[in-house]
Amino acid sequence: MNRRITVLEEAVYKRIAAGEVVVNPAAVVKELMENSMDAGATAITVEISQGGKELIRVTDNGIGIVAEDVPLAIQKHATSKISTLDDLDKIGTLGFRGEALSSIAAVSRLMIQTRTADSPEGTVLSVSGEHGPEIISAGLAEGTTVKVENLFCNIPARMKFLKNTSRETVNVTSVVSKLIFANPHISIKYISNGKVVYHSPGNGNLKDAIVAVYGKDMAHKLAKTDHTFGEIHVHGLVSQPTFLYKSTNYMCFFLNGRYVQSKNLQSAVLRGYGERLLRGHYPFSILHIDLPLSRADVNVHPSKLQVMLYNETDVLDTIQ
Repeated sequence: MNRRITVLEEAVYKRIAAGEVVVNPAAVVKELMENSMDAGATAITVEISQGGKELIRVTDNGIGIVAEDVPLAIQKHATSKISTLDDLDKIGTLGFRGEALSSIAAVSRLMIQTRTADSPEGTVLSVSGEHGPEIISAGLAEGTTVKVENLFCNIPARMKFLKNTSRETVNVTSVVSKLIFANPHISIKYISNGKVVYHSPGNGNLKDAIVAVYGKDMAHKLAKTDHTFGEIHVHGLVSQPTFLYKSTNYMCFFLNGRYVQSKNLQSAVLRGYGERLLRGHYPFSILHIDLPLSRADVNVHPSKLQVMLYNETDVLDTIQ
């Protein structure tokens, strides 16, 4: 039987497209926290319930959203981060695609509460699946709170593929910890099922941020590293060769404040240790790589975890 080509209804393609950005609760938490950071927040509170499947709430003290722009926040490809094609060559914000809130709104019950410093009142937007948004004014503190309830409530097929609550909680916890390391200048409180898991001081000290996640015993196991080559600056903390793990899960890299994944970066760190490591063992490392925005392309995948580096060899040599 020949099937005719038809244009999908908006509600259908929105849910399909949302799947590229919103794969699990951890992805939602990452996108919302990065929006808060782009908004200049110095304090962020993340709350989840049932691994984020039931509730995710991210509250910040950032600049907020102008009332007139609130409806655009959930419109696909609407963003305050970039405006021209040239901006893609020098992306300095964590979010820039204009997909996160739109995708989240398509697969959950979403509420945005926000107020800017110069506004006498705030704005509340509520949207659920295919139902249009409802917008009202309300007295709110400066900043933004985004609440996401019943993730994938309107996509049962996707809900079936979520992990159990324990595993989803671990995934969210991993995302929050990495964003704490990426932003030691921001105080981040993380609450799961009513219990405070992490609360970083936000004093700009990377070691204090690591202690907030791993405890005080970690502090004396770390060594400071700081090296500059031309426009490339690599700095952070790495473990002594006597303190190792049996996996690479504890090696984290941040490119201009963005968490990235790269086996090449991992290999560069291992080469730096030379023959001091036991076979099959890997160090703890939190490394920040700062370089001109034009020397990296983060517009590779919606997850924004992969990055293309121009003159990658120079970066790897600097790390080593």
